[in-house]
Amino acid sequence: MDKQIALRKLERIGEFLGFKVEREWSPESLRGVSKQLRYIPRIDLIWYKPMPEPFINFLLKFINQGVLDPYRDYKKEVIIGFEIEATDRPT
Repeated sequence: MDKQIALRKLERIGEFLGFKVEREWSPESLRGVSKQLRYIPRIDLIWYKPMPEPFINFLLKFINQGVLDPYRDYKKEVIIGFEIEATDRPT
């Protein structure tokens, strides 16, 4: 199955189930960070729910204190992530 077809099917299923969908996701807190300094995951597709605005504002108070996990996206509650392998070649 073609990767784009698989992604479109997963997008439709996620939206049907009531989730927001995003392609090529990486945690917002790691965007702009050098890949040489830290591993930055890039997930083909995620299903997520937006975090409530009061909770985001609460977390923003701690964002620069080093207590929040940098691999968590504080604006999105990621439900599931998908990596689509469309070939048999090792990646």
